[in-house]
Amino acid sequence: MVRVDPMRRFRKVLVAGTFDLFHAGHRSILQRAFDCGDFVVVGVTSDRMMKAGFKGHKVELYRVRLMNVKAFISERGLSDRSLIVRIDDVYGPAISDPDAEAIVVSPETAARALEINDKRREAGLKPLELIEQEFVMAADGKPIGSSRIRAGLIDREGRSRKAGRLESFSSRS
Repeated sequence: MVRVDPMRRFRKVLVAGTFDLFHAGHRSILQRAFDCGDFVVVGVTSDRMMKAGFKGHKVELYRVRLMNVKAFISERGLSDRSLIVRIDDVYGPAISDPDAEAIVVSPETAARALEINDKRREAGLKPLELIEQEFVMAADGKPIGSSRIRAGLIDREGRSRKAGRLESFSSRS
């Protein structure tokens, strides 16, 4: 993965995801997109895509996931610098938007970005700069993820859950 200068700005940046059980990792990748992009197109996977078995498990409805993404953007005053789009396939607008300059990905989605650039080249479009945002780690040192939250192992901030309550990771004397 090519590392992009963290101070570099792009006119238009893309970022996409399921945004299921909106958590600290989602906030991190979205914030990274706004930090490096003047304008950000945020793709949110559709219910249709989820029903097709894309994730292999149930996720929150699109309207709930969309509402959470909109709330994050609105709370930070970034609505005028963004467009949220529904995506029905694994590529979304990334393979066809001629104005897009960069895409923010996680380590989990980096390989898909390489596919996107192959498809952009085939369509005569300039490849996107790839910006990899590292995972946000939970208190147990593993990435925060919706599957782990749904399983009750951690909360949306990455704190450990045991026996239905949050466990503190502070040192005990």
